[in-house]
Amino acid sequence: MSATNARVRDATEADFDAITAIYGFYCQRSAATFEVEPPARDTMYARFAAVKSKRLPYLVVLGEDDAVLGYAYASEFRSERTAYAHSVEISIYIRPECTRAGLGKMLMTRLLEELRDGQHEPPIREVIAVVAEDEVGLGKGVEEFYKYLEFKRVGHLKDVGRKFERYISVSFYQFRLVL
Repeated sequence: MSATNARVRDATEADFDAITAIYGFYCQRSAATFEVEPPARDTMYARFAAVKSKRLPYLVVLGEDDAVLGYAYASEFRSERTAYAHSVEISIYIRPECTRAGLGKMLMTRLLEELRDGQHEPPIREVIAVVAEDEVGLGKGVEEFYKYLEFKRVGHLKDVGRKFERYISVSFYQFRLVL
């Protein structure tokens, strides 16, 4: 699959069987999320509803047969603290057999455009990605992906997560939107 025949649109409730399956794979096989047990579809949909209630984007990328190949969204960063209201944390997941095909770039470009559009109150200024640094497992290219998109590595926490019987570090990447 290549990005040539793909398209991005807002996620809908009908997408959540596919979204749940994609995320479930990463819960069970990757350090991309520190969630270990795949959440149920209802839980995933409730998370979507929370994102949408804040008027933040939640997007899917579709293949030529309209199958969901991946998704990305922005959520509040440290939502319990009002002073962080200008910042969001982003997440992106692509079906494993569809990675490195330009779909992530396509999703992230659209996600950043929607965050930049000025429709958010307060306006979004900072975009944060928390990236697991897993030297052994899947996802080794994620750091390069964010650097390619001009995110800057701004922090590192060593061995803060434990998954698959090993400790995993995380890095924080930040992107400043031009308003």
